[in-house]
Amino acid sequence: MTLGSNYPCSPIHLDADLSPDVGTLGIKVHPAAGPAHYWTDGDHWWKIIGHHTVDRGGTIEVWPVTRTQLADDEYDTLCGFAADAFVNRPSAETGWRATGDGDWHCSISVEVDGGDGLGARAKTIHDSLMRCAQQHWQPAA
Repeated sequence: MTLGSNYPCSPIHLDADLSPDVGTLGIKVHPAAGPAHYWTDGDHWWKIIGHHTVDRGGTIEVWPVTRTQLADDEYDTLCGFAADAFVNRPSAETGWRATGDGDWHCSISVEVDGGDGLGARAKTIHDSLMRCAQQHWQPAA
């Protein structure tokens, strides 16, 4: 899993029954909205499953992607990272980015597994486009 700009990390493990209760820590989980986004670091494929913010007052907010594109274990991971933000102050060293108003932002990514059909399609399209680009830019013989 990655936090922010490809910072490898592990979330606090929460029992699946506890994920809905992160609100007791003052964490606000917004309704799921927006599509998942996929990206590659050249070796692995990643899926952005949500975004976290921590404002200068310490309020933690979680913005998950659409629930139809978010597996239960990914939702639990997202909540685990929120709990981690509750315990460990966000910093640039841990993959968070600060804005001018003192807020911290972070996108949460998980590695795409074989069971993610949309991720497999994204990889296929990417690979096809890369082959086309390589063929187009081949030097003339």
